[in-house]
Amino acid sequence: MNYLLQRYFKLHRDEQLEVKTAATTVVREVLHIWEKARIPTAEERTIISKLERKVEQYRSILKGKSRQSTPQLRKEEEFQASLNDLFDIGHVEVLEFIKIPEDREFLQAQREPGRRGFMVGIDKVLAAKEERALHCRELLDERAKRSAEEQAELEETVELLSSAQNTSEDSDHNGAAVAVSVPKKSCRAKNITMPELAGALDRTKVSDRSAVHILSATASALGRDTSDLAISRSSIRRSRRIQRKAIADEIQTSYTTNTGLVIHWNGKLLPDDGKQKVDRLPVIATDPRGSAKLLGVPKLPSGTGQATATAVMQDLLFLMRQLKSTLSS
Repeated sequence: MNYLLQRYFKLHRDEQLEVKTAATTVVREVLHIWEKARIPTAEERTIISKLERKVEQYRSILKGKSRQSTPQLRKEEEFQASLNDLFDIGHVEVLEFIKIPEDREFLQAQREPGRRGFMVGIDKVLAAKEERALHCRELLDERAKRSAEEQAELEETVELLSSAQNTSEDSDHNGAAVAVSVPKKSCRAKNITMPELAGALDRTKVSDRSAVHILSATASALGRDTSDLAISRSSIRRSRRIQRKAIADEIQTSYTTNTGLVIHWNGKLLPDDGKQKVDRLPVIATDPRGSAKLLGVPKLPSGTGQATATAVMQDLLFLMRQLKSTLSS
């Protein structure tokens, strides 16, 4: 806080900037520092108002500096002590927005009296991650631009060929008719990720990125033009998701039994989106014949018995609805 006031009065008194301009300049400099720390902040106008209130508080105390009353001395001591504290411009829900525990602990330490801790250097791990994300965005933009250019060239070629065909038809009365065939090439790539192929990729645990290389090399070895096939990471991933859902729906609708069932469940930590792990509960139903059916693998909000019982009951209700629908049909 002490630095902010010094910077403000330097701009206002020495460089003759207006009050609003000086406050805005200081706030933007502080925002730049908070952005380096990856800490969400409040709106700029809110921070400017907060700084102006602090300046007015300083000026109010300065007017009574000649007084030696107890209230005046207490105000001066409190203001002097606050100069060493953090000028907190964080968002109201900043601790909820920050996902990295170290960043959250750093902000909490800075809010303590005396401002424990300080920034040193650059977070190389985060910087590398952001650089990779930027590189991926650039590649996607370049790919979209190249696709648009190829589409425009294809449309131009078709238009020229159509024009040539119309010209040849108009010259029929001169006996110089020329047959021009316009090849029509579908711009939609063919999807080759059929259920059998999707199942084979899942069983062998082949990632979407590895599947691109395998399918591209296979198509080239068979003499197929890969530009006519939907062999991209996003296309393969989308197709595999669709095929998995179709297989799961078929298994659910085709299951039927008229005997008693035994329900089994057991919690297990499994990877979620990203690198974090969550507590999931596989629920399986078995009948006296020995056949088993996976009812679901719901994500548990906690590892309590109540959460486990709720998840099992939801899967049982879903199974009962499926059996009722199968028997009625």
